[in-house]
Amino acid sequence: MAAESEMATFTAQGRGRISSSGGAKWRGAHFFGTSTNGRLTFLNNVIGLFEGEMDAEGIDTTKIW
Repeated sequence: MAAESEMATFTAQGRGRISSSGGAKWRGAHFFGTSTNGRLTFLNNVIGLFEGEMDAEGIDTTKIW
């Protein structure tokens, strides 16, 4: 039996600012969805609010609620 795979996708919208040190901070929302009827179906129409930060060296941290 072949292994079944699923894929979920998201789009995001947000606003942010570049800091004087070369980093950036932003906030917004992720909109999740999937085209399958399997285990990831619960992600359909889920919205996650996020807050992200990147330092001047490109290290990115994002939290999603």
